[in-house]
Order: sequence, then structure tokens, then C-alpha cells
Amino acid sequence: MKRWLSLLLLFALPVLAVSAEDLYDRVNAELEKGPWQARLVGQIVGPGGDLQPADIVVKTLPAEKIVRIEFQKPDALADNYVVVTPDKVYNYLFLTNQVVVYPRAKARIEGLGFDLSRMGDLRELGEKGEVEWDEPEETTFEGRPAWHVVGKAADPDTAGFARVEVWIAKKPVRLLRTVFFSGSGEVLSDLEWASFEHASFTKDDLVSFPPRRRVDREEIKRAPGGAPKEPDRIRTGRGCVAGTSAALPREPSAAPAPAACRRRFARLPARPPRNRS
Repeated sequence: MKRWLSLLLLFALPVLAVSAEDLYDRVNAELEKGPWQARLVGQIVGPGGDLQPADIVVKTLPAEKIVRIEFQKPDALADNYVVVTPDKVYNYLFLTNQVVVYPRAKARIEGLGFDLSRMGDLRELGEKGEVEWDEPEETTFEGRPAWHVVGKAADPDTAGFARVEVWIAKKPVRLLRTVFFSGSGEVLSDLEWASFEHASFTKDDLVSFPPRRRVDREEIKRAPGGAPKEPDRIRTGRGCVAGTSAALPREPSAAPAPAACRRRFARLPARPPRNRS
């Protein structure tokens, strides 16, 4: 009799619902175990507002709070990469062999119409009041048990998006897909985590740039009326130029591979012949 009463009490107890914050805590705990890299594929909006194929490799050193984002697609950003540090963000532009440096608080990624950093800490979006998360719902994602979480931005104009949907695997607890939408329902970014693995990066591995011969700094002064100062632009020659510079963190000795140079410049339209008459 006591056994039956115990079972009845057990089934009568309410099932404790998991919150979005709990799930993001579990995700972050996995990601903060050590260095890792992931490949994200899908679509992202370009500067002109059109969706473009995206193929991105993310490498992270959680202890140092350093993230490196390497672009394979869109084609316009192929071979570009971004290095995010606690105080600065370095945008490396392959075509001009140029680095654009921003303060961390004003960082942006050159050549995109959506701020990828919004994916950085989904829990923080809720803590800051930028997003109100609904209760997670159980679902499946490509046959895997998963959670589906929807969040709505309190101020879409400030947040840069109106709604975000997230899919999280149950075991192991890991991000599977993140989609951001505009106020009109258009997709701004739709990225799946195609692969994930722990790695053994060092700070020098992630905060590194191709060698260069010439470094010129352009610093635009604060405009009248106190307008924000433009970012420093560190020009490093053109194309695949080798050399060194002490203006940036320590660099590897290997210059960009000639094959990569040929592939990158092959995307450019042919230059019309010069009129010599």
C-alpha cells in the first residue's frame, strides 16, 4: 500500500520546467571547458540586405576571452578573418592585406549586414533585458532530441533584430542552430553548427596576422561637435605581400599561400585593357 501511495505522490508532483537561462548556462559550461573550434554553415545577410551563403570557422580560447572568426563564404569575405580580444577587435581584409582595428565596445565585422557578435552570449541578452525568452519546448532536430527556444527583442532597433530562435541538443548540451529575424520576419542570419571539437589553441595561434612589409596608420581625428573617432586603419601593402610589423600582435612566419592569392583575385572582374593611343 505504501508503495502505491509513493508512486501516486511521485506522479502528482509537478514537472520542473527548464528555463532558457538554465540551458544557456549548460551550453556555456561545455564551451568554457577549454579551447574549441566549430564550423557554422547557412546564410547571413550582406551589406545590401541580400542573403548570402555562409561558411564560417570559429576558434575560441575561453580562458583569454579571445575569439577568431574565419570566413570561407560569402565569397566577398573569403579568406578574411576577425580576431576579438577583451579590448579590441581586429578585422583582417585579405584583398588589401589590411587590418582595421576597433575598440571592443564599438566592434563590427566588415562586409556583413548583421552583427555576428549577437550570437556570442545568448544568456547575456536576457540578463541585459535585450531579449525576453519563452519557455523552452522539447522537439527533435534532424532526429536528435533537442530544445527549441524563442526570444523576442525588447527594442528591435537597438538590438539589430526582432526575434531569435535557438535549437539546443539535449545530450551533449550544445548549440545546433541559431536564426535571427528582422521585424518584418526576414532572416538576418541562419547558422547551423555543422561541427564542434575541443582543440589546443594558444593566444599566439589566434591573435596572428600574415607577415607584411609596410605599415601605414590612418587615424581620423574627432570631428567637430564630438563625433566618435573612426577606427585605426593599419595598411599593410597590397595582395600577398610578405614582411613584418611590430604594430600588431606577434605573427607567424608564413605568408598567405600563393594558391589562396590566386583564388581570391580570380573572383575579381577582369580589368579592361589600357588605351595606349
